[in-house]
Amino acid sequence: YALERGIFLRPLGNVAYFLPALSSTPDELYRAAEVIESYLVEAAASA
Repeated sequence: YALERGIFLRPLGNVAYFLPALSSTPDELYRAAEVIESYLVEAAASA
């Protein structure tokens, strides 16, 4: 889901590991947070 939207998340059990590059801009971090939030909303709706 996230990779299709340009975000690399590494699942570790029930934890999603996210380590952005130190050179990430605030806009890039905001976009990543939007993608993660969107995924969580979709996952909760289908549970």
